[in-house]
Amino acid sequence: MKLWRVTPDEAKLDAEPDADTDEPRTRTTAGRRALWVALAACGSTLLLATTNQLTQDVAPAPFLWVLPLSLYLLTFILCFGRERLYDRRVWAPLLFASLAGVVLLLGRFSDAPWWVQVAGFSAVLTVCCMVCHGELVRLKPAARELTGFYLMVSLGGALGGVFVSLIAPGAFPDYWEFWLSLIATLALFCVCLFADKRVFVHRGWGRLGWVALVAGFFALDYYLGSDAQGRVADALATSRNFYGVLRVKEYGQGTADDARYLLHGRIKHTAQLQDRKRRNIPATYYGPHGGISLALNHHPCRAVGNGALHFGVQGLGGGALAAFGRTGDTIRFYEINFAVVALSGEYFFFRQDTPAKTELVMGDARLSMERELREGHSQQFDVLALDAFNGDAIPMHLLTREAVRMYWKHLKPDGILAVHISNQYLNLAPVVRAIAEASGKDALQVIEDNDTEHFVWYNRWVLVTSNQKFIRDPFVRKTVTPWPKGDTKRILWTDDYSNLLGVLD
Repeated sequence: MKLWRVTPDEAKLDAEPDADTDEPRTRTTAGRRALWVALAACGSTLLLATTNQLTQDVAPAPFLWVLPLSLYLLTFILCFGRERLYDRRVWAPLLFASLAGVVLLLGRFSDAPWWVQVAGFSAVLTVCCMVCHGELVRLKPAARELTGFYLMVSLGGALGGVFVSLIAPGAFPDYWEFWLSLIATLALFCVCLFADKRVFVHRGWGRLGWVALVAGFFALDYYLGSDAQGRVADALATSRNFYGVLRVKEYGQGTADDARYLLHGRIKHTAQLQDRKRRNIPATYYGPHGGISLALNHHPCRAVGNGALHFGVQGLGGGALAAFGRTGDTIRFYEINFAVVALSGEYFFFRQDTPAKTELVMGDARLSMERELREGHSQQFDVLALDAFNGDAIPMHLLTREAVRMYWKHLKPDGILAVHISNQYLNLAPVVRAIAEASGKDALQVIEDNDTEHFVWYNRWVLVTSNQKFIRDPFVRKTVTPWPKGDTKRILWTDDYSNLLGVLD
C-alpha cells in the first residue's frame, strides 16, 4: 500500500525547501514537463547526430560508435549520481568554448587529423550532454513526482532517436540534425537560466548577461547555419539515404577546368570535366600514371588478339572508370547505393560515352559476386578494381582474406586485383600487402601526385597479381613506387577479425 499512499514524513519532505532553489517544491507545470522532455531529447539527438558525423567524416569503426555512447552515459551517471559536479560557473564557459571549437572544426579545420576530429566532436558532445543532463537534475521534482519525471526523460530520449533516425533523413538534405542539436542545447540552456531567478542574469549583471547570451546564440546560429546551408546551396543535386549524403557540385564554370564533382560527405569521389573535348579523359584519381591506368592500359592482353578486356569495378561513383573502356571491352560495375546510380546517370557522362559494353549489378559487391559463383558464373575478369576505398567510409568486409579468395575465383590466373587505397585518415597498405602475401601474389604500389595541369589528384593504388609479364613491363617497372625499405608492417583482416585502429594514419 505504500506505493499508493504518501506518508506524513514524505509529505513533510515535499514541503521542505529544495536544495537547489531554496523554494518549496510544488506541483509541476506543463511547461516544466515540456522542458524535461526537450532536454532529454536534445541529449539523445546529440548522441546520434555526433555518431553520424564521426562515422561519415572519419570512419565507421565500432569504437567510434561506442565512444559517443560511453560519453553520453557517463554524463548521465555523473549528473544524476553526483549532482554537485554540474556547476554552471564551470560548464557555461565550457559550453561556449566547445561550441566555438566545433564551428572551427566544421569550417576552417574540416581537414584536421582524425584524432583532432574525434577529440573535438567528443568534447562538444560531452559538454552539451553535461549541460542537458545537469539542467535536468536541477529541474528534478519532489519524490512523489519522480515517476513522471523519469517517464518524461525516457520519452524525450525516445523522441530524439525518432527524430534522428526517421524524421531527419527525410526532412534534411544533410546531417543538419547535428547543427540543430548544438543550437538547441544553447537555447535550452538560456531557457533554464531565464527560469532560475537566482542566476546572475537576473541580478546586477542582468542586462549585460542577457546581451551576451543572446549575442552568443545568434552568432552560433549564424555560423552553423551558414556552414549547413553552404554545403547544399550551390549543389546541382543532393541525395541522402542510409549510406550517407551525396551532392553533385560544379566548379570553375566558364574556365577550362569547369568540372562536376560527386561528393560523399566532404570527400570528392570523382569529377568530370565539362569541356566536350576533355570530358572523357580519365583524370582525378585515375591519371595516366596511376595504378588503375597501369592495370588497364598495360595489361598484357592488350597486346594480343583484339586487345579487349573484361574488367570489374566495385563502386560506381560517377562511372569514371568507364573512360578506360575500348571497343570490345566489357565493364561490370557493382554498386550498392541506388542514389549513386541515379546521380551518375543524370549528371556524369562516362558510361554513356564509353565505346565499351557496360553492365551494372545492384547490391553489396561481395554478396553479388558470391551469388554469381554459386550460380556457376565466374566472371573471369582480366582486372578487378576495388574502388570503394577512395572515401573515408571503409567497407572492411570487402578487403578480408576470405573476400579476396573469392575475388580470385572471378579473376583469370594472370588477372590483376587493383585496390584503391587513397584515404585521408587510413593507411590500408599493410592490409593489402598482408592479403597479397597470403594469396601468394606480388603487391605493387603506385602513387600518383597532384597534377593540376591534367586535372589529376593525388592517388594511391596497390596492384596485386602474379602476372610476371605485366610486372616486368618496362613502363610498369618505371612507374611503380618502391615500398619503403624495412617496412614489415602487415595487418591481415579476416571475416572474424578486422581493426581500423591498426590502420589509422
